[in-house]
Amino acid sequence: MSRYDFRKAVVGKTKDQVEQAVGEPDKTSDLSDLSFWYYNNKVKDPTTGNMDESVYILFKNGIAEEVNTG
Repeated sequence: MSRYDFRKAVVGKTKDQVEQAVGEPDKTSDLSDLSFWYYNNKVKDPTTGNMDESVYILFKNGIAEEVNTG
């Protein structure tokens, strides 16, 4: 999945919607009202064509607000 498609599939979505769209995370962590979901080798760098080793989604109050790739 490209970085663009991954972001489009998750930003603004609930945790259940994200899991339906891109699958179960490889790792999670929680800090107060923030949650981080980590995915390994799931997103492709459009420049190199290589898979990003790790990507995380930041959830605030249960909604995906940000994706950090590469």
